[in-house]
Amino acid sequence: MIEQLDDSYLGCERWLPSRPKVEKPPSVFNAATLAYIDDSIFELYARRHFLFPPLSLEEHNDCVIAVVRCEAQDALLQKLLNDNYLSEEESL
Repeated sequence: MIEQLDDSYLGCERWLPSRPKVEKPPSVFNAATLAYIDDSIFELYARRHFLFPPLSLEEHNDCVIAVVRCEAQDALLQKLLNDNYLSEEESL
């Protein structure tokens, strides 16, 4: 039997932000906006990666910042380019 979910979970209201109203198609966003969104997604992956083994909050944050900062991203990109890891189309 499938239970219907109500608007609460463990006595707390569920809350999800509403989707922003976009007046222009996503393809029109400038590079800075797309980079900001990309950085936030990359940071979420980094945070998930460093969850195990458990670290203190400060150690966890230091590990994530070391990977997410622009210098680390540039070093990773250079390694991908120098090791011919990317296809011709991806490297353009």
